[in-house]
Amino acid sequence: MSDANSPVTSSYITTTESTLGGEIKRMLESDEMLIGDGPSYELAKSCFLYHPLGRKMAEGPVALAQSQKRRITVGDAPPEVAKQFETEWKRLRADKHIANVARLSRIYGISTLIIGVGENEDADKALDPAVLADKDVWFSALDPLNTAGSFRSRSQR
Repeated sequence: MSDANSPVTSSYITTTESTLGGEIKRMLESDEMLIGDGPSYELAKSCFLYHPLGRKMAEGPVALAQSQKRRITVGDAPPEVAKQFETEWKRLRADKHIANVARLSRIYGISTLIIGVGENEDADKALDPAVLADKDVWFSALDPLNTAGSFRSRSQR
């Protein structure tokens, strides 16, 4: 018989599907979750989607960092340069892309930001930064699985 002051020598958690969602139960009982090991792609995605704090932990710090307006200055350039920078920043929706890359990185531990130009440009050729101002530039954020698929499909050409 143990009293309130004796140390606990063992413990366990019993759950049922009706009191705890199936995905969370699977995560808690998973052999994949070991101290010091990184989670698998599937487990990381499940934590983000189904854990009560998953979305908040992935998106909260990014939203907080982006919640304040930045003050843009460009050395000795006239104010119109900074204004044009902000206009282009908004047109490209740069804040959205940065937030998406940061969110994916917080979920999976890594993410990739790709840049492309136009619709009919050759994706296998390196971009020339000198002509980007004249091109229709776009960005996309990829998680590790889509990054691996992109590299694999390129290597099979």
